[in-house]
Amino acid sequence: MTQLLTLEDSDALVDFETRNKAWFEAWVPARPEAYFDKDQFPSVLAELIDGMSASSHLLFVRYQDNQIVGRFNLTNINAGQADVGYRVCQDYLGQGIASAGVAFLKRVAVNELNLTRLVARAATTNTANNIASQKVLLKQGFDKQPNAQERVEFGSKVIVLEQFAVNL
Repeated sequence: MTQLLTLEDSDALVDFETRNKAWFEAWVPARPEAYFDKDQFPSVLAELIDGMSASSHLLFVRYQDNQIVGRFNLTNINAGQADVGYRVCQDYLGQGIASAGVAFLKRVAVNELNLTRLVARAATTNTANNIASQKVLLKQGFDKQPNAQERVEFGSKVIVLEQFAVNL
């Protein structure tokens, strides 16, 4: 079940981030250390939730087997569009969780926010080619946007993020 992130998700979210830290950091820059500290994270989460609104960002989590297996976000909500982001637990890859989460975000975007466009990014370089995310986005109706790339440096890596978009 995918649901809006709440303060009650704090311990489960620390567990999710900790269990998948190395996996996520292979694809995206590291989270701040407070994300992995059960004492510090509640204040981080409170700030995220306090700032959450239909005019800025909405954060969701998906539970399965009594643990968080995915995070799904609509961010930069503005002028009829939003950015899509998600993370799925490494142990649950290939089970349709990412596809279901992106489909959920599309329904929220249309039915609750009246958005007309969603944008997502996926790594496409040799050092970090996230083919799985690209497939999820294409399966959910996103199209790769020509000449819409972003270079991101983290650690010793430079990755290229390709932009994908869907009109709703």
